[in-house]
Amino acid sequence: MFDIGPLSDKMERYIWLQNHINIYEHSIDEEFGKKFNQAMDELNRIPPHCPVILWTANNAHEQIFHRYILDYLRKNESENPVYLINASIAYGELELSPLGFSEHYPELEPEQLKSILLNRLGEPLSAEAKKHYADEWLKLKEPVAMLRVWKEGKIQGVPESYFDQEILYFAKEAQREHAENGFVKAGRIIGEAYGQLEGRVNFMYLEYRLRTLAFEGHFDIKGIPKSISHYSVRLKDKEGDTQ
Repeated sequence: MFDIGPLSDKMERYIWLQNHINIYEHSIDEEFGKKFNQAMDELNRIPPHCPVILWTANNAHEQIFHRYILDYLRKNESENPVYLINASIAYGELELSPLGFSEHYPELEPEQLKSILLNRLGEPLSAEAKKHYADEWLKLKEPVAMLRVWKEGKIQGVPESYFDQEILYFAKEAQREHAENGFVKAGRIIGEAYGQLEGRVNFMYLEYRLRTLAFEGHFDIKGIPKSISHYSVRLKDKEGDTQ
């Protein structure tokens, strides 16, 4: 989830995720501790000169992460040739089946990945290109923005409230069509928003913003917002009365 939270300090990032994102603590430890360290260990064990293939796509998380990896390889003085494949671009060029794909976040089948690998591997990144991406990671660590999006072909830091209006819109639509006694399951609103936004933002970040909007008085809450499946919301009008 490199598109959300601070990037400059591991502990600061861990605390931010604990305080804002509905993830059980053991899940944070598993994903951002054990699994992450295991992935780095595997990266370290790649033999010298063995090709490294990085997959990315047109979303901020993957664009940031391949920059992180290239900086990591540079710090370890890796001499491995590195290939970078943008699955979003390759998918469009090869006109593959649309199943499981959005413009911003492709979820591709093994055969589709194989076709892209065979037909769009290209040339390894030049030393200049690797340096450019690695330097961009160092710049991305500095800004204080807690949300980053892929927009106009680049990573941009934006306010935390960047997607709030979309969330309010989809909440209103869901309330009109699916409300039970005026309330709508949080998961329904977030699922619809995520689908329409085509993967441009993390699913759990949208839930954080829905919860924040409720705490700010835009919604009534029924249930306990300890996870996306444990509560429902109901929009209020501008005067604070329930719609």
